[in-house]
Amino acid sequence: MYHRNRALEQQKWDEAIMLTFHILDAKASAEDYSDASTLPELEALERSYRAISHWREAEDLNKQIIQRKTTQLGAMDQETLTSGSNLSWALWNQGRSRWAEAEKIAEQVMLDSILTLGEEHIDTLVSFVNLATIWYHQSRVAESARLHIKTLDERKRLFGEGSRDFRESKNWVDFLRSIEEGGALKGWLYWVAFTCEVQDIAIENAEPSACARLANTIDERVEATYPQGSRQIVYDYQKVLAELAFLTSVASNLDETDRITRRVHSSHNQN
Repeated sequence: MYHRNRALEQQKWDEAIMLTFHILDAKASAEDYSDASTLPELEALERSYRAISHWREAEDLNKQIIQRKTTQLGAMDQETLTSGSNLSWALWNQGRSRWAEAEKIAEQVMLDSILTLGEEHIDTLVSFVNLATIWYHQSRVAESARLHIKTLDERKRLFGEGSRDFRESKNWVDFLRSIEEGGALKGWLYWVAFTCEVQDIAIENAEPSACARLANTIDERVEATYPQGSRQIVYDYQKVLAELAFLTSVASNLDETDRITRRVHSSHNQN
């Protein structure tokens, strides 16, 4: 178990999964396979599968974990609610066809968290952000903004203006307001700037590839939104592409960097 826990600490997810299955096999051989004794192993597996974006496996494990925690701790226990949030996230990441399920669970977790923990609790604030994210992707911008605004003051009070949590909420609020005021184009230009601002945090957490994936999503949406013929639009588009090139270079995706850099020059020549 020590080696498995070390693998989790070092974010060696494949190794952690392999070692956890060894632990489960050992417990089965020793006839120590009760729900209580194997719950930590299920949680370790769920955490590992979530980290490597194996969302269907994470979904199945979260359902088992919630069932066991509900029996052992109760449906309204803080740990049970946390697993409910993890289940919602696993469903949401499986694509649009699962968003309705994810929303239903996220909303219930939020309501139960308010009732059990109170609106100012850190976990309740996380449930606000989770549901707001789902609503945003369903194009419910105003509702999403209201929830993010709700978290802003509390995160400032709890963590301070310089904290990552506060900046996350503030940038979400500014991003959603920019969409409401200036449309999708202004919103996505703002989000590019925000992505560049936090890219050092992503690198620190060993997630540079996530930056590149987000950058490419921005690239696709901005390209689809831009009207033609505006010198300012072309100039802004050059800035977007340059920032995307930087992000993909951070992720060591040099082929993608070259592709985007060529598009920057092409856009400049057309202008």
